Amino acid sequence: MAALEPLTEAEQQQYDLVDVSGLELKITWLTAQMERMIDGGELTVSEKADVLSQLSMKLEQLKVQAADAESDGKTKRADKARTLAAELEARCATVRELKPTPYKPKFEAEIRACQKKLKELEKLEKSKVVLPLEEVQKLNAKPKLLEDLAAMMAESRGWFADE
Repeated sequence: MAALEPLTEAEQQQYDLVDVSGLELKITWLTAQMERMIDGGELTVSEKADVLSQLSMKLEQLKVQAADAESDGKTKRADKARTLAAELEARCATVRELKPTPYKPKFEAEIRACQKKLKELEKLEKSKVVLPLEEVQKLNAKPKLLEDLAAMMAESRGWFADE
């Protein structure tokens, strides 16, 4: 295993300022937001798959706990695990039935308009005929369009989107 690089002084100060109770509040808030999204059916296709995977793992753990408690003769603990497993199965069924919410980029309309203009410019570039001055001037806008498109795509990317 590789050794960790030492923290810079600024990183060390930021690390020292982390408030444990603040982190707990953030985790609580984030968990509540995630539950709200699940209950409201606001999951994308990949988020739905991730949630179902996590719920399935928890369900398997509860089933193992129930079986272990049953074999140890702890019926109350086994009953509680089974009850929680039943609730979790109902939750899984609810999530499976959700219709995924399509992800809409921040600048969706602008991105599409820019892509349409770029396609038109590519047609002009591939044209075998001599272009009038007006058409050539349109081609000069291509680098700016590409730059704008890249900026909008970067701005529209979600936090957890793959590169």
